[in-house]
Amino acid sequence: MRLPKRVKIGAKVFRVKWVDELRDTDDTKLFGRFDSVEGVIALSKACGVDGELLDTFIHECLHAMNRSVKLGLDEDTVHRLSFMLTAFLVDNKLLADSLMGGG
Repeated sequence: MRLPKRVKIGAKVFRVKWVDELRDTDDTKLFGRFDSVEGVIALSKACGVDGELLDTFIHECLHAMNRSVKLGLDEDTVHRLSFMLTAFLVDNKLLADSLMGGG
């Protein structure tokens, strides 16, 4: 799977960055993190399978959208939305071939 190096969400451009490992403040292992101050969506190299990676990427983008327009979504809602949106896009073949590793 080839994710873009940058994504525009609202008025802000976020750099998509790969990191070896991500941890939360309580030392919980994370697959992704969104940082509105630095303008970064960080993804852990531990995301091995494409579906997990895409879900994590969409999850972090939803956090950025949530912050951008003050939707008030909690973590559980973002988690459920990212899962369903990922399944919708993949199951209905709505993603560009270049993103999915093809042409």
